[in-house]
Amino acid sequence: MTRTPEPVRERGVLCWNCSVENRSDRIFCRNCGVELSRVPVAASPPEPSWWKRFRDRLNDVPWFAVGAGLLTMLIFLAGVLLARPLFYRYQDRVSTPVAVVPISVDASNSDPQHPATSAFDGGSNTWWGPGFSGDSRGQFLRAVINPTDLRAVRITPGVSPRPELRDQQARPHTLTLVVFDQQGRRTTKQVTLKDYTPELVRIRVDGAVQVVLVLGEGFGTSDGKEIAIAEVELYRY
Repeated sequence: MTRTPEPVRERGVLCWNCSVENRSDRIFCRNCGVELSRVPVAASPPEPSWWKRFRDRLNDVPWFAVGAGLLTMLIFLAGVLLARPLFYRYQDRVSTPVAVVPISVDASNSDPQHPATSAFDGGSNTWWGPGFSGDSRGQFLRAVINPTDLRAVRITPGVSPRPELRDQQARPHTLTLVVFDQQGRRTTKQVTLKDYTPELVRIRVDGAVQVVLVLGEGFGTSDGKEIAIAEVELYRY
């Protein structure tokens, strides 16, 4: 009777490929033939895409803290932007205006009997006129002053605020107020006047050195009537 030989059992090195044990002196697996010492290195996981990395970083951001910081910054900026107008409004209400006396005055053209100085003499019974009737657009009246933080200009239109005299000449309806500072920068403001009514025009220019009023449209313009300005007053605080 023939007996089937039992497989030889070996102990030592476990094959990394088929898990059969081999003697420690074997170079190749007795079962599958792979080289026992060349254990394959596990492949590195693929690097995540840039979008996944970016998304993971966004997930790590403390958004509540970022939102609180942005809100604080916006509140601070709003406070800075509002502080100056509020201060100016407070200053306008509590400060006492001080008249500014020009160093010199002139005009683009003047009526010989009503020169530019008549508009800055402190009296409302004298006036300046450009010297001709009808449309006087572009004619200007100018005052040169020492460097001053100008805050307002009061304009009294016509020849006089007195009702019996105010229709003798035409009155300015619109004009352009231009103020130059020491650096030559200009601040311009369009002004619309009410007929017969003095107007206080608020304009803020630090270091102002020159104030120019340029005529536009007029009230009551006609042949024989020139646009008249009774008084121009400059103020600082």
